[in-house]
Amino acid sequence: MKIRLRQPLALFSFLALILLTGLSVVSSVLEVRLTNRLAGDAAAINLSGTLRMQSYQLAYAIEKKTPLFERQSLVRDFETRLNAPTLAGQIATAPSALQSQFDLVQHRFQIMKAAALNDPPAYLRAVDGFVDELDELVGLLERWSADKVSRVRRIQLRVSLFSFLCASTLAWFLVKFAILPLQNLLHAVKQMGSHNQPIAVSFTGFGEVGELSRAFNKMVQELAAVHLSQETTIRHQTEALTRNNRVLEFLFSLSQTLNAEQPPIQALKEKAADDLQSLFAEKSVYWTVRKVLDNTNRVAYECVFDGSHLVCTGLDPLEPWQHQTLITVVELFNNALNRLDAHKIDNRIALLNERSSMARELHDSLAQSLSYLKIQVARWLALRERGAEMTSLDAIAIELRDGLSTTYRKLRELLVTFRSTSGELGLVPSITAAVAEVNRLGHRTSVHLHIDDNWPEDLSPSQEIHCLHIVREAMSNTLKHAQANNAVVSLQNRLTFLEISITDDGVGFGDTLAEMGQFGLQIMTERALRIGGRIEYQTLQAGGASVLLCFNAQPDNQGSLPIEPYPIEHGEPPL
Repeated sequence: MKIRLRQPLALFSFLALILLTGLSVVSSVLEVRLTNRLAGDAAAINLSGTLRMQSYQLAYAIEKKTPLFERQSLVRDFETRLNAPTLAGQIATAPSALQSQFDLVQHRFQIMKAAALNDPPAYLRAVDGFVDELDELVGLLERWSADKVSRVRRIQLRVSLFSFLCASTLAWFLVKFAILPLQNLLHAVKQMGSHNQPIAVSFTGFGEVGELSRAFNKMVQELAAVHLSQETTIRHQTEALTRNNRVLEFLFSLSQTLNAEQPPIQALKEKAADDLQSLFAEKSVYWTVRKVLDNTNRVAYECVFDGSHLVCTGLDPLEPWQHQTLITVVELFNNALNRLDAHKIDNRIALLNERSSMARELHDSLAQSLSYLKIQVARWLALRERGAEMTSLDAIAIELRDGLSTTYRKLRELLVTFRSTSGELGLVPSITAAVAEVNRLGHRTSVHLHIDDNWPEDLSPSQEIHCLHIVREAMSNTLKHAQANNAVVSLQNRLTFLEISITDDGVGFGDTLAEMGQFGLQIMTERALRIGGRIEYQTLQAGGASVLLCFNAQPDNQGSLPIEPYPIEHGEPPL
């Protein structure tokens, strides 16, 4: 095992364990030696006690006048026991008083031996004194053995006390310098693990635990610094996020206001400058139309469209977010001014287009009708000058009356078209309103309307106007000439082209087709060509007539050459 001497706690614990182990070994050795010695002392005491019995046994043999060889045998046995290593060897290490008593017993034995073999009465007279000397020897052996036991016990007691002191010192040292500091350290770690504020430990003494405590305290300090840094960062980020939210709200509100139809630019500029000044705190923000040069404390941003400048002054330089906010505000005003200018141009173009459309509608309807009526008036005057019959003049007058009625009706339709409200914009609402108006007037013919669910809503204005006039003209012809009970206006999306059909169950075109070809049908055909489509007029085999318009949904191409229309699918549309 490798011992790191630089770690005092481990070294102290190691040395204490070695000391306790040594004391345990010493105690064990002493116990073994005591056991061995006590075992020898007991044997010696027992053996010396048998010598007394043998002395009386030999005296009894003499009194019984046993043969000499028996007494010799008893004497030899006594001598063997007296000189046995169990007794003699044990007394060799005994104190001098015990050794002197043993020597005295050996000397008296020689005298008692001679008396037992040669002068038995003398032996009998001296045996009691000899036994007393043996008793003295046994007593000395017992006292010597007791002294040894007492001495060993004292040594064991001292060793035990010393071991207890060493163990207590080790336990106190471990509790004070290891267990309690580790418990405090564990408590601090648990508190840190429960997301509480980390605390430093109080023990910073010597040894490994001291180094661990100091390292933990250093870690706590670093964590506290990290937490403080994180809190500072979070606080700064929260402030930046709050500030960015205010800036975004300001920019969004300004953008929404500038996207209005006619925003008050000058008032909005003043309000934006005030809002920016409240956002920038210690800086002054204002608009000016004069040329401003940038310097250390002043920055100007030009609105290119009107040449005005947004100026920001302050003691400190602008931060990046302030710089970007000012640029964004200037861009918003620049875009708003561009949009307003473009809106004015668009309005001017829309006005011109509306005037052009009105002129075209007047030319396509009223102008041609009035031209036709002018020709009829010239014709009526010419016939009157030639003295024509009244029947011919009356017929022309009737045509003039019908033509005026038709022209007046078309004028009213044009007025309705030009005055249509925003809620009626679009082809479908206009046709629906026209059909409802016809049915409301209570004509003989009942008009039904069918519109596909996938009919597009993004037709160009030119297509919507021309289709609406074609449908109105076709319904007017049906009501005047078809003598029909039912008519169907159908708007269908054929995927590759759009189809509008007006069918009825009346008498069909017949000669009316030739009459209308001079005027009404020609106008509808021209309208179809203007939206890049074509129109067909049919008399149905089952009776009735059909006006079929096919065109492609596309951007307004009025004023351009008509494109080749999609082919017409012949057949009778369902009523």
